[in-house]
Amino acid sequence: MADITKVLLDDHLRLKRLLTTYEQSPWRLDLALAVCDELNMHSTIEEEIFYPAVRDVVDGRLADESEDEHAQISEIIAAVEDMEPGDPALERTMRMLRVALTSHIDKEEKVVFPKADVELADELRDMGREAFARRQELMAARNDEAWLPKHGVPGMANTGWRGMGKVKSASANMGW
Repeated sequence: MADITKVLLDDHLRLKRLLTTYEQSPWRLDLALAVCDELNMHSTIEEEIFYPAVRDVVDGRLADESEDEHAQISEIIAAVEDMEPGDPALERTMRMLRVALTSHIDKEEKVVFPKADVELADELRDMGREAFARRQELMAARNDEAWLPKHGVPGMANTGWRGMGKVKSASANMGW
């Protein structure tokens, strides 16, 4: 099991790959929604597990700033989720999402994660286990019948997390 900062770095790589895939077909709402879904799961894990620890041990200001960035990104995601196929604003909205997300990722990777690796060293592995369990819960909820009709995007295939074993559910093996 990986430290939570390694898990979040893997999330960042997966999000960048998903954005690149979307950008190859920028009219495809299903791909945009897949990006938004993955980003929602990532944000949930950060907000529920990572940032509370950062706030308590590392730097409350950094945690607040990061959560403010999440709120801005969530607004963009909500705009995408409200779109219909063929919406001419999709490409522009997804460009805004990429800019906001890239800025957020850069700050996390250059400032927040290095501080957390030092200040939270003893807790990172336990937080990684907790993040894995939470992701499984979020994936199971995503694959329920309420999610599929709304978004029309089935569960994603293995997107590159390292690991072993298969998840025994409707969700794909995320490879941690």
